[in-house]
Amino acid sequence: NHYFVNCIFRDNIAGGKGGAYYGNGASSGNISSEFTNSTFYNNSAGTGGSAVAYNTNRINPFPLVLRNCILWQNINEILKENTAVTTLSFSLINGSSAPAGTTDDNSLYNLDPNFVNPVNGDLRLQDCSPALNSGTAAGAPNMDIENNPRPSLGGYDMGAYESQSG
Repeated sequence: NHYFVNCIFRDNIAGGKGGAYYGNGASSGNISSEFTNSTFYNNSAGTGGSAVAYNTNRINPFPLVLRNCILWQNINEILKENTAVTTLSFSLINGSSAPAGTTDDNSLYNLDPNFVNPVNGDLRLQDCSPALNSGTAAGAPNMDIENNPRPSLGGYDMGAYESQSG
């Protein structure tokens, strides 16, 4: 099982699938992969799923879960193969919709997260970000990537950073 909390996946390149992460349970059995309050920015993959790719042939597979995450500037953000199941929960996605068959719970689409300075690696949220106070408390950590408390300013932010001013 793979659990990622308060992670930043930035500028990763894969020649195949899954620029930042590739979960392949097709031959090794059922895997569980969950990302919570993580940020995926500017990742690429030669054959799809530049942020994440998930593959399984299992009947009733565990889902790939993205909760309170931001996926931005990754081409073809999510790749699902075979019987893979994906659940998006309170996440912000650079695209007009989730992949077909994805369970979606209050995610945002095609809204710029307004990072402070993403080109130079500053993926904190500006005060005008739609990701501020737009996450869910369910499963969220009580600290962000810099050990700042969550929630702050009245709600849980999406992504690895919790804004401390507003």
